[in-house]
Amino acid sequence: MTLPIVTTVSRHPLIQKITDNLEISMRKAGIDIPLTRIALDTDGANAFGTPEYWEMLKHAKRAFYRLLQEHPRVLFVDSDVVFLQNPVEEMESLLDVYDLVCMTDSPSDLGVFSAGYFGMTSDLKDVFSRDDDVCDQVALKGLVEKGVKAHMLSPSKYPNGCFWYQYHRSIDPVAIHYNWVACLEEKIEKMKAFGHWYIGD
Repeated sequence: MTLPIVTTVSRHPLIQKITDNLEISMRKAGIDIPLTRIALDTDGANAFGTPEYWEMLKHAKRAFYRLLQEHPRVLFVDSDVVFLQNPVEEMESLLDVYDLVCMTDSPSDLGVFSAGYFGMTSDLKDVFSRDDDVCDQVALKGLVEKGVKAHMLSPSKYPNGCFWYQYHRSIDPVAIHYNWVACLEEKIEKMKAFGHWYIGD
């Protein structure tokens, strides 16, 4: 069965453009799996940490749960991910062994799991079934603390934004998560600076 690649999309116009950029990067990287866009019933948020941001994450958890009810394994990516190589074969192999495969969200601590890029098997779907204020990233951390079979991807191959901005000259990444910036406009400027913005103005 094909590994679904899924992202969540709010109604915010810049999120729509950033998601289009993600989809173009998939094609450029030779990924022939269509991107599944889950429309969230929210206008989204322009900046990390706002009330709108946390509300958006609650909507995302519900979407994750529905997808894992339908598929045995799913690769979830934030819309601000850019693919440079095809990760599908590697992720499939890892999910044969682990129930959770994640990027790190820290420049140095491999114990900080990121919800911006993670593969998961349906065995863990119930973590997203609770309608509470726990965001997806904290939910993933809780799974790891409970001892589920989890694997952290190397930041040299799957860097978060902070790692990428520091070490981009010395690594050859598969996918980059353009986080660690204050707002959507800054994400786009970062992508443009590194030649990873594929949308015409």
